[in-house]
Amino acid sequence: MPELESELLYLEHATELKTALAQTEDALLNETGIISLLRIAENQTQTASNFQAELQALHDRISTCTIELKDIADDISKRCESIEMNPERLEQVRERLDLIYTLLQKHKVADVSELLDLQKVLENKISKLNCSDENIDKLKKEENLLNIELQKLATALSESRKGTIKQIESHLTASLSNLGIPNANFVIEINTTDTPSRSGIDKVSFLFSANKLQKPQAVAQIASGGEISRLMLCIKAMIAKSENLPTLIFDEIDTGISGEVAAKMGNILKEMGLHSQIICITHLPQIAAKGSSHYMVYKKDEEGTETHVKLLNQNERVEEISKMLSGTAISSAAIENAQDLLNNN
Repeated sequence: MPELESELLYLEHATELKTALAQTEDALLNETGIISLLRIAENQTQTASNFQAELQALHDRISTCTIELKDIADDISKRCESIEMNPERLEQVRERLDLIYTLLQKHKVADVSELLDLQKVLENKISKLNCSDENIDKLKKEENLLNIELQKLATALSESRKGTIKQIESHLTASLSNLGIPNANFVIEINTTDTPSRSGIDKVSFLFSANKLQKPQAVAQIASGGEISRLMLCIKAMIAKSENLPTLIFDEIDTGISGEVAAKMGNILKEMGLHSQIICITHLPQIAAKGSSHYMVYKKDEEGTETHVKLLNQNERVEEISKMLSGTAISSAAIENAQDLLNNN
């Protein structure tokens, strides 16, 4: 690029350059120019040296200057003659430099060297693309093999699902009955498709009804909050038992339930706690009493709101469960009931 920039400078100022050299040549060579004057001085000092020998040295120095300036004038003349106005070349250089500047800015590189390095990288990519037909054929073959394997695995998964449906339906229906929905009917509906997705070739729907004469429908459309809470607990309990999950967290799984159902839900959580760590956030005393440890979460408004977690001892636990039973005004009956709940745990 420096060479092109130098050439551009030369071509843009060729007229000024030629004029300057021509005027310099004229100043050296015209009749009243420097060289003519030096020749007069040379002749005069030659004459003077005839009368004083030491002036010969001055004559020789002037003669040397005359010869040097004559050589310079000849060089200037040649350079002046070689200068040509070339508008076409000027336009070519301008376009070339404009392209280079554009590419430098586009690719965010500092100089032509980096641009050439980038060119090599892009040429390699183009070379690889030229072999794309071969690569595409190879990838298509791999895709076909993978599709065959995918279909095989999806079919096996579908068969496995269908083989366990009745067992899951029976287990969940019985569990829901135990949690106060005696006429519960849980159905798993599977519709097989031709196109596999991330979950296989099956579209699985969970259907539910709480009454004998009610046709099972999608859980989200028909189940109440309490029914969904119980259904989720039953499903998670079944999964935890089969998968040996180390920890499960339940956030207000007791929504919409109370009384005996809450106690039964607490028993299920306690049983799950035999093989998994269970963390349950609850407002129900029947469930809180089933835990091996009881933490109270509360807030303090001092310098801003802060949330605190406190592990309760036995007496504090009785007090907190009593509050759950009767509110902030704790009665003796509530305390006795709380003690019974803890003793029966």
